[in-house]
Amino acid sequence: MSETTSAAPEQRRRLLVIGAAAGLPFRELFGYFGVHAQMLGQAMLWLVRRPFRLRLFLDQMQFIGVGSLPIIMLVGFFSGLVSAQQTVRALSLFQQQRFVGGAVGLSLALELAPVFTALMITARAGSGMATELGSMRITEQVDALTTFAVNPIQYLITPRIVASILMLPVMTMVFNAVGLLGAYLYSIYIGQVDVGSFV
Repeated sequence: MSETTSAAPEQRRRLLVIGAAAGLPFRELFGYFGVHAQMLGQAMLWLVRRPFRLRLFLDQMQFIGVGSLPIIMLVGFFSGLVSAQQTVRALSLFQQQRFVGGAVGLSLALELAPVFTALMITARAGSGMATELGSMRITEQVDALTTFAVNPIQYLITPRIVASILMLPVMTMVFNAVGLLGAYLYSIYIGQVDVGSFV
């Protein structure tokens, strides 16, 4: 009887250790998302609190939007061109080239433009922001902001989040327009699609 009672706590302890080890990755994952959710919540709270620094928002919109414009236009033009080439080739098997404009427009608007725009802005602006904030942290500029009674989240994070949210749809529309231009040029001048049908 005493052996079974002493074995029960030992077995329970082993199960607790195994359970804790199995739950560790999930705990770290939820902790990671929790920290980022807290930071996002603080950034949104500081959005409506004084002082309002409009210049910071405009600077970040310029960096994210205008700064990303060349790469967005380049990728958009060639994406539309390639989409039109593939669509013309596929539809010419059935003599239905008149649907190229609608098919390419839908594929750009629904799938290619949002995904490629997000990738390009993440690659260019996201990495730039991460580098800038990281170097500010290393050189203790973030601590200096706190010393001067400036909230770092309001000063550094909130303008970047708001500018990203505002500029991503605008850049997506630019991608759409330039992609349709590339599709138009390929379809009309190389694919010999009728202009009225394409439009």
